[in-house]
Amino acid sequence: MTPPADRLALSLLLLRLSLGIFFLQWGVEKFVVPGTTTAIFRNFYGLAVDGVLPSVLGGAQIALALAFVAGVVPRVSYGLVTLLHFVTVIVTIPRLISPWNPVSNHFFIAGVPVLAAFVTLYLLRDSDRWTLPRMLRQQA
Repeated sequence: MTPPADRLALSLLLLRLSLGIFFLQWGVEKFVVPGTTTAIFRNFYGLAVDGVLPSVLGGAQIALALAFVAGVVPRVSYGLVTLLHFVTVIVTIPRLISPWNPVSNHFFIAGVPVLAAFVTLYLLRDSDRWTLPRMLRQQA
């Protein structure tokens, strides 16, 4: 049977990879469909984001997502991703409270367990052994 430490490491790797893909998708979207970014920032944050700003934000988000997936500086990368998703969940609270109103969507609730997964990974970051930096140190 696999030792518990190896099962934990595998679980954290799977959690990090799946959450990283989730976060990366939103960064790529800022390039593919920049109008969606403009609408999201206007409707949820009350901010005017247009021109090259969606691409700049997308580039930063993709860089952060790649650092997160690789496990680079976990305190910072895991923390920033968790914080950004936390803000996303906070601004959707009106839709979480009333998921079946005409301007809402009950799929917003999916952000809550995703937030819990981000928090879990952040709290267990020191046990996340299978990261790129750790694997490179082991080979050196």
